[in-house]
Amino acid sequence: MDTSLYKSFITISETGSLTRAASILHIAQPTLTRHIKILQKKYKTQLIKTGPGQRHIEITPAGQILYKSAKNLIAIENSIEKDIINCTNGARGTIHIAISSSLTSGIISASVIPFTKIYPDTYFDFQEHDINKQMQLLKSGIAELGLCNKLLPQPELFDTHLTCESRLAVYINKKSKLLNNFVQNDVFIDDEKKLLKFPIKSLKSTLLNVPFCTIPESQELIANYCKTLFISTNPLSISTSKFTALQWALENRAIVFAPLSPGEPIPGDLKVYILPSDMFRCYRFLYTLKNRELSPITQKFVDFLIDQHFKEGHYHSSLNILKNI
Repeated sequence: MDTSLYKSFITISETGSLTRAASILHIAQPTLTRHIKILQKKYKTQLIKTGPGQRHIEITPAGQILYKSAKNLIAIENSIEKDIINCTNGARGTIHIAISSSLTSGIISASVIPFTKIYPDTYFDFQEHDINKQMQLLKSGIAELGLCNKLLPQPELFDTHLTCESRLAVYINKKSKLLNNFVQNDVFIDDEKKLLKFPIKSLKSTLLNVPFCTIPESQELIANYCKTLFISTNPLSISTSKFTALQWALENRAIVFAPLSPGEPIPGDLKVYILPSDMFRCYRFLYTLKNRELSPITQKFVDFLIDQHFKEGHYHSSLNILKNI
C-alpha cells in the first residue's frame, strides 16, 4: 500500500509549513505540492489554505477530517507490517486492546504478566477509553480486543468471548480509623484471609458519615443503592481510573468504592471489604469485532484468558455468567 501521499499531508498538517515538511520527509518541496494537488483532486475539495505572502499553512475542515483518518490509516499500516514480521518470526507481536481505564491494572497483574512469561516477545498497546470510543477503535482496526465494564450498545456487531463477574469492594488504609464506628468485627470470607465481609446494615451510615471516593462504574452502583433509601451522598472524588482513586485510601484520606476483579492484587497497605449484596455485582466483557480474524498473537492471548479463567472458575465463555464468585 502506497501511503506516501497521506504521510506528506500529515507532516504538512503538523508542521504548518511546506518547507519544514519537505525537510522532515527529505523530499523536494514541489513533490509535496504535487502530493497535495493529487489528494485534492481525489477528494474533490480544498484541503489546505495559504494566503498571499503567508508562510503558515491552514488546514481546512475537510483537511482536518483527512488528517485524522490518515493518522489512523498509517497506524494500521504500521501495525500490520509489524505484526506480519513478528508472526513470521514466531509467537510474538503487539496486542492492541481498547479498555475501560478502571480495568487496566487488574488485567495487567492477573493476565498480561503471566502471558508475557510464556511469550516474552509480546507487547501490549492499551488504549483507555469509554465504551463508545472502544467500539470505534475496533471498527477501524486500530484495536483488536475490547475490554469494558458495560454491556455493548451494539452487541450484534461484536463477539463476546468472556464475561467476568466481580463484586464492589471497599478499600481502606490498614491504619485508618474511618470505619471504626461502623464495622465492629472483621469477618474474613477467603482462606487466605485477604478479603473481609462488609456489614450491609452499616453501609447507609458509612455513606452519610465517612469521606469516600469512587470511579464512575462504582458510583453508578452507589447512586442506585442510595435511591432505594431515598438518600443522597457526595463523594469526595470520582476518578476515571481505579489507580487514581486508590491513592485516596493509600494516603488515608478516604475509603474507596471500586470493583475487585478475580486475581487482582491488593496493595499491601490496604484492607478490602466485599459488599455481599447482589446490588453490587459488576461485570467485565472481553469482545472482538464480529467476523474479523485476529492476529496470531492476539488469538493466543484470547485463548490464554479463556483457559486461565475457566481453570480459576471466575469466568464463563460467551454470556454464561457465574452466579457465585
